[in-house]
Amino acid sequence: MQLRERKKARQRAAILAAAVELSEERGFAAFRVRDLIEPLEISEATFFNYYPNKARLLDAWLETQFANTFAGVSSNPRALRAVLRERARDLGMQAAAATGLGAAAWDEGRVAAAALAAVEQCDLVAALAAVRADGDLRADVPPSELAELVMCAVASAAVSVRGAAAGAAGSRVVRALDVVLDGARKRHERVRLRGRSGTASSPPA
Repeated sequence: MQLRERKKARQRAAILAAAVELSEERGFAAFRVRDLIEPLEISEATFFNYYPNKARLLDAWLETQFANTFAGVSSNPRALRAVLRERARDLGMQAAAATGLGAAAWDEGRVAAAALAAVEQCDLVAALAAVRADGDLRADVPPSELAELVMCAVASAAVSVRGAAAGAAGSRVVRALDVVLDGARKRHERVRLRGRSGTASSPPA
């Protein structure tokens, strides 16, 4: 990343961090953009250069949450499922207990869009590709598509657990992840079903 890009990334992160802090003090709906930019000593034009409107702060926060949750998962592909389940459980618990800007983000943000955007910021695709190379995932679904399915399933489940008890919320998100991962396992070429007579029969073509 070049120097200019690093500076922009730092400014973007600083604006978001200030919004999180201000939301904890007043609530997300209560503060104005002007309240946010004054302590940062930036202009409204600068703010809108990074975020087209105040609501985009919610999307940025969600995107960061998803990207951080699944960062570093490719380091141990043989334990990938256990790692993903642990990360998904943590995300569900965080979503259930979120306050301030986080609560507004889960309730009002573009959760699915943020989840998909985060795929490019973490190494989930690389982790799934490594597992696929070992022959443990079906070959007809590209790792990039599977990563998107994982993200969308986890995101949808996390939204549904808002306000739930932490343990129940974590388990709900893990179940959603398991459904996707189980569906991604290698399939038998043919599945023989039992007919009424008890004899094996092939499924219809």
